[in-house]
Amino acid sequence: MLIQYITNIKKKESSGGWSGMNQNIFNCLLNSSHDIIYTQIDKPLHMGYDLLSKLQKLLSVPRIYPSFTKERLNKIGQEVKYKLKSNADMLFFHGATSWILSDLNKPYCVYLDADVKTYVDVYQSSNNFRKKQLDFIYRKESEFLNKADKVFFTSEWAQNQAVKNLGLIGDNLMVLPPNAEPQFSKIIYDKANYILFVGHDFIGKGGNYVAQAIKKYNDCNELKMRLKIVGQLPPSDILSEDFVDYVGRIDKSKISDQKKLAELYQNAMCFIMPTSRDMTPLVLLEAMSFGCPVISMDKFGISEMLKGGSAGLLIQTDFDIIGQLVDSLHKIIKDVSLRKALIDAGSIQVRSKYSREKTYQLLLKTINKIK
Repeated sequence: MLIQYITNIKKKESSGGWSGMNQNIFNCLLNSSHDIIYTQIDKPLHMGYDLLSKLQKLLSVPRIYPSFTKERLNKIGQEVKYKLKSNADMLFFHGATSWILSDLNKPYCVYLDADVKTYVDVYQSSNNFRKKQLDFIYRKESEFLNKADKVFFTSEWAQNQAVKNLGLIGDNLMVLPPNAEPQFSKIIYDKANYILFVGHDFIGKGGNYVAQAIKKYNDCNELKMRLKIVGQLPPSDILSEDFVDYVGRIDKSKISDQKKLAELYQNAMCFIMPTSRDMTPLVLLEAMSFGCPVISMDKFGISEMLKGGSAGLLIQTDFDIIGQLVDSLHKIIKDVSLRKALIDAGSIQVRSKYSREKTYQLLLKTINKIK
């Protein structure tokens, strides 16, 4: 079978998150017995619409969503039609919204971490944009997903959100968990005195909460913790704290940077990410795969990833976040048996549910049934 894989992400891009998922799914297909064609399609934003949207934002009025104007979506749809291989037996789309105005006459699958309404609500706010435009996008995405032969979601939470938001029928929906390659060659139980934070969106991923929690913890304990930050440069007030070490950005395409990140995970007392903008963050699986205990929010698809709190500690969003983080730090730092249990449970969770082999088997078993 010839499968044409269609995405808006460049083939070699894999910085983590959504681009990391793109690489993982493509590699799973590539390792199958099927022939795979990688097709990257994207169209730049219309400068006029982009400027208009920024002006409307300044004026605090509902603005157009420049990424999803009919004009741009139509251009993407035309590009899809132009680049479709006549001998392709199946199309496999990474993401959904970009492709909703494509005219398709072949079986197709879709892989996504959230429907467009959930995405807008989590990362933006639907009240910020024109209702007429959003309603059109929601309707077209609903039609696109309902017509798909199979729609893969990264979590049960994301699937349920899509059913609720877009009125999906559900017969063609299933959960295909994201994957992390297990890295259990070296698990360290005796950890160093630092907390790790990795993220390209420091505030959105809750880095400010992490810094405040560590500062509060250090004020009450003789054993002081440092905070090592990988990714986006934190605000100056956090960077100036004497317990903060900014490691910088990590380029995963470099072997030396891969080793550096692995050592940071392996030796960290724990990894904390009290994120407010996420779906199914791969970085949690990455941390667990290196034997690093994790603390995150009981939101999005995170509870599934942490097995309801048994493979990592969960923070409740409706209560004092910093206070809960401090309590969680006390538990992990002072209770060696708990720390070891979390490390072992995280390892088992990645192996049993989120390994590349598990994803590969489930994906191939499913698409092989599509005619």
